[in-house]
Amino acid sequence: MNLTRSNIATFISCILILIFPFFSSQGFCQYERITTDQTYSTPGESAYREKIFLHCDRKIYLTGETIWFKGYCVHQTLNLPVDVSKVMYIEVLNDQNKPILSEKVRLTEGTGFGSIYIPRSIQTGTYYLRAYTRWMTNFDPEYYFFDRIYIVNPFLPLETISDQTGKSPDFNIHFYAEKNRLVPGQNNYVAFRAMDQSGNGTDLEGWVVTTSGDTITSFHTYKYGFGLMSFTPRLNDQFRIITNYNGGYKEFPLNLPVLQNPVERTVINSNVTDESKKFNIAIQQNREHYITRDKVILTIKTTDSSEQPVSGDLSVSVYRSDGQVNLYHKNIYQYLYHTSCFPGYSLPPDDQVPFAEYDSLMMEKILSVIYASMDNTGHETGNLKGDRLIQPENRGNIISGIIINGQNGYPAPGVRMFLAIPGKNVQLYNIKSGTNGEFHFQVLEQYGRKDIILMPENNPEQYRIVLDNDFSEKFGNIQPVPFRPDEQTVRYLEKLMVNLQIQDAFGKIIPDQPDISAYEIPNIFDLQDEIILLEDYIRLPAVEELFVELVKSVNIKRRRGSFNLAVIDPLSNQPLSGEPLLLLDGVPVLDINPVIIYLDPVDIERIEVMSNWYIIGDKLYFSIINLITKKAEYGHFDLPTYAIRNSYLFAQYPVSLNTPDYSIENDSISMIPDYRNLLYWNPEIVTNKNGYATVSFYTSDDISDYKIVIQGLTKKGLAGYKEAVIPIKGTEE
Repeated sequence: MNLTRSNIATFISCILILIFPFFSSQGFCQYERITTDQTYSTPGESAYREKIFLHCDRKIYLTGETIWFKGYCVHQTLNLPVDVSKVMYIEVLNDQNKPILSEKVRLTEGTGFGSIYIPRSIQTGTYYLRAYTRWMTNFDPEYYFFDRIYIVNPFLPLETISDQTGKSPDFNIHFYAEKNRLVPGQNNYVAFRAMDQSGNGTDLEGWVVTTSGDTITSFHTYKYGFGLMSFTPRLNDQFRIITNYNGGYKEFPLNLPVLQNPVERTVINSNVTDESKKFNIAIQQNREHYITRDKVILTIKTTDSSEQPVSGDLSVSVYRSDGQVNLYHKNIYQYLYHTSCFPGYSLPPDDQVPFAEYDSLMMEKILSVIYASMDNTGHETGNLKGDRLIQPENRGNIISGIIINGQNGYPAPGVRMFLAIPGKNVQLYNIKSGTNGEFHFQVLEQYGRKDIILMPENNPEQYRIVLDNDFSEKFGNIQPVPFRPDEQTVRYLEKLMVNLQIQDAFGKIIPDQPDISAYEIPNIFDLQDEIILLEDYIRLPAVEELFVELVKSVNIKRRRGSFNLAVIDPLSNQPLSGEPLLLLDGVPVLDINPVIIYLDPVDIERIEVMSNWYIIGDKLYFSIINLITKKAEYGHFDLPTYAIRNSYLFAQYPVSLNTPDYSIENDSISMIPDYRNLLYWNPEIVTNKNGYATVSFYTSDDISDYKIVIQGLTKKGLAGYKEAVIPIKGTEE
């Protein structure tokens, strides 16, 4: 028996039909099908946890500037970098807990970096950065990463703190005790934090009194609104607090019950800081001070607690600062090893204390009481929200939703679906919906904002597709505070505003633009049997004539007003079995007649034909024809009613901050004023095996101090943080 290519293809089809169930269950196909119809059945699924720390370049921004950030994705308890999730979601929330800006960033071996531009229309106020992975959305949103930032619109007036003579401004004070109760007959430590109306720590003094009026102890704040006191209560005692704040007295109950304690108590004077989990960062500057447009060289050294060199993955920021303005960064060690274990609403903001203060004995004691007051067992054991598992994006973005039977309104299981990304390079996916009509397309290595088109493959008019929101729709308990800067902060902001206006007037330094072509995925069809470039031929009036005159590997026939296409086997010169899959700009065409009748050949750039069988997902196609238009956007026809077209945000193209190089004689640079508020940002610093790395950049024309902030992580989970100052003076001394 002669085996033609047609016979071979038919034989292979029969074999594949028999073994596809095995392939599907093992993920043995070009694009892995993600099964989501499963509950939490194994400890491994529910025990694995991720958390993210986000280092952003500054704490305060002006509209028109850019937020630069780097994310570190680690195991929730081990704090080791993890390489499971490949996409990080970043959002800017307003004080109403609503997202206003968002981006996605590709994660590689647990780290990823990117930027968010702040539009000029943003209002002045307090905002919140939050970051998470798709896997983290299985859990409580209180454990997403949160950081408070401030955005100022230079064209709107600032609401400052008013001096109300004769009036005592309101404040809030929160008390913390171990397990949030007092033990009778023993000395109990109680920590507290007092905050003004803007959420900043404030100083006050006070007394603890019994209901009979006896004073038990007095207290006062230590720093930044934090304080610590101790006293010995009796069983069932009740207490009141009396405070003196700016000459005004306030009285309220102390809501800490006095109860017998059956469990072992925490020793609160032990150090919160574990040096074995930190690494040290030393910064050596090439000069004691710098002049304008001077070259700064920083030598960075990283060592562990025993002074042995370690290799750290670091992010470095250098920005205009003011030593009198209290804008502190959330630091990676304190977050990963302490505050990330608690829901965000339960702790005082950890960006209200300078990093150096964490090493003080008093702050160690205060923090140990605060941490002992929290019950984080639910977080540690991995409580999952809902009864369906949201799969981690371990290869790329997952586009999910549900397909519904339009006749009865119920979810439609087992329906084969296409997802296509229109373009010159075919990116096509094919899966079946799950038992509850849900579908999950795992899309590989896509970047930027692109259109996606989804449609059922068979009997498409019967179904309706609904896409999920790609960003989390769950939100934590944000307690917003107004942004009312004091006089010193206002003066600092005015300097930043002047710098920005100068940059706007003379032209900003534009960030490096990525080479988009470097991130394009190649055509999934790389063995086309015939490619027709229409610019090589005379113009023909109809698509039908193109196939008749130019495309030798395709037969076209008209029957009862409808067209049929058949691809010819080049070996046997016989039509291949099965209808070919027709694509237009990589998008499946389920009804070929409108394309052949109405598409103008002048809009077509090329025609590609594959005579070989091809597997997409778990479906075999015996031949494929792809018409590629000049714009390659599938824009020549209205989308069928059964299909949906959405603009989808994939991972951000990697972009780096561009800085001037004044070592080169260049009049176009030397004549432009340089008043950058951000001198340097680099999220890709890795110290070598000896613990060293060197970075360099140039100062601007602004005579001021600039703060250096370095944060990082090692592969063994050691966390490091360092601050320093670069002084810039006008002339050499």
